[in-house]
Amino acid sequence: MNNRKKEREMRSAFNKEAKRIISQKQLFVRRPEDMKIGLESEIGVFNLKSTESDTVAVRDAIVAEVGGEGADVELGAFQLELRTPPIGIFSQEGLESLEKKYRSITDTAERIARKHGFSTLRCGTNPFVRIHGTPRTKKEKYVQVPDFQNVHRREYTDIHMGIRGTRVNIGDASIVSLFQSFQVNVGSSSLNDAVMLMNYAFMIGPYLMGIGGNSRYLECTDTGINDIRILSWESSHDTRTVRDVIRGMKTRIGLPERYFLGIEDYFSRVSRYPFILYAPEMALRIGIGLHWLDTRLKIIGNDAVVEFRMLPTQPFPDDEISFALAFVGRLLYAAHTREVLLPFELVKENRLSALLYGTHALVWINNGGLLERVSIKEALEMEITRAIYGLRVMGIDTSERLNEFVMRYKKNSPSEILATILDGEKNPSRETMWNALVSAHMIR
Repeated sequence: MNNRKKEREMRSAFNKEAKRIISQKQLFVRRPEDMKIGLESEIGVFNLKSTESDTVAVRDAIVAEVGGEGADVELGAFQLELRTPPIGIFSQEGLESLEKKYRSITDTAERIARKHGFSTLRCGTNPFVRIHGTPRTKKEKYVQVPDFQNVHRREYTDIHMGIRGTRVNIGDASIVSLFQSFQVNVGSSSLNDAVMLMNYAFMIGPYLMGIGGNSRYLECTDTGINDIRILSWESSHDTRTVRDVIRGMKTRIGLPERYFLGIEDYFSRVSRYPFILYAPEMALRIGIGLHWLDTRLKIIGNDAVVEFRMLPTQPFPDDEISFALAFVGRLLYAAHTREVLLPFELVKENRLSALLYGTHALVWINNGGLLERVSIKEALEMEITRAIYGLRVMGIDTSERLNEFVMRYKKNSPSEILATILDGEKNPSRETMWNALVSAHMIR
């Protein structure tokens, strides 16, 4: 949809619904102890020798067998999304319920894939699928949205990505169909609380990304970048005008220009960008759904949900749960102590450093009121201590689990482990890449 009249109708419908929500803030009030979280993980389905139609059929069979709200198709024809319902975790029974549900759906997906002679790919990028003209799921939104981005991409956008001498052309918006992320949805106690948690998430995210990067290879080429997903997304979807750039407007991917001042500020930013799709009765959902920030605020019924989207899919589902606990605990610590936000310019530096350099990144921290630049490994020790404290305030003791988790992960990110297995090979064959992914437990 590129018709100006339809865009105006969508923006008007969005603003009308946003005003209704703002005028009824009391409907979104919840008790903090009733917080629920839900997990989402995108995985690939692949077989080196199978056709596109065979792969799609297996993908669809997995979605059907997991059933209900537990699975759905995604943009890529070779990927799907697995998800849990929102579950209260502030009891041992609640945490066990979340883990049990998540393991069940991931185990089912792997079992069905194996039954058909396929494997599941637990990596942030699918290195086997081409970037340009990559196969997409045959749904209207998966056709219109990437096509719009390709037609309207800013003329002088750099569409080549890579460091250490290797550059890959990422100039097709369909590249997102190669990306697989792990998302944590956190319920809030009010609209104001949701905005506060979203701002804290922008600050916290880069520390977790430094150890969680799992998206280094595209088209079996080593880009040298710890996690290339978001950087590629930003460039391939940059549809800003010259005027937008002059005004300092950022893309709708990654980080906003600054922390949000409130729910009104957030809705205002979402409404600035093209809606592309036309469905006025769903304008709010579409606008937020196309606002691909590292963390975004979703409105689901009368619940304000904070969705942390920065991390790629991890090799092991249990480690994804540990990442979720670390993130939620860190949020709770920040909220409980009314932590002062790190200056946003330093958040931007931390984020880029983590995306590029992984466990070798240098990041800014607030150490007792002093801003210091330290190794991300040093920062993580403090972050995990805070996360453990935050969860303990709510009655959950995860100290043993999270300390073991971070000690293991801060040695090497999954991207770094895969690069080590490939022994620096810049353009491995498909078979070599497959074997390396198996060794790194990313193919199951």
